[in-house]
Amino acid sequence: MKNIFLFLFCAVGISVYGQDILQELQVVDSTKAKVTIIQDESIEILLRARIEEIEKQHMIPGFRINIFYDDSQNSYEKAMQVRGKFMSKYNFSCDYMYEAPDSKLYIGNFRTKSEAQKVLNSIIRDFPKAFITPPISIDLPDLE
Repeated sequence: MKNIFLFLFCAVGISVYGQDILQELQVVDSTKAKVTIIQDESIEILLRARIEEIEKQHMIPGFRINIFYDDSQNSYEKAMQVRGKFMSKYNFSCDYMYEAPDSKLYIGNFRTKSEAQKVLNSIIRDFPKAFITPPISIDLPDLE
């Protein structure tokens, strides 16, 4: 059972980057070892459906930085003030989110926690309450 989950995890990860693991494993190369996969056809159907779903979403697991959080009556106005302060100093997009009753400001779409930590370290003096979110789905960031 562990092997199936490992295979599915690898297959999804590899296909997200433009390769189809199921076709890749079926290629016969005399210089390499032979892999024979014996599986129910429904596994491949489910795997392909999941791959298509991921490709449509254009989202990946990652991190964001929360620079503002408030649940008071005038939280929107406070959030816009903080957003203005942030935008005047830093070159990052700043997204406002309202999740009743909380107003929140998030910055960045970071693939790794270490990327987010570098940015957090650079803004922490101006935004001492900022923190890295737990892993969430983020938009695919542009490659630099």
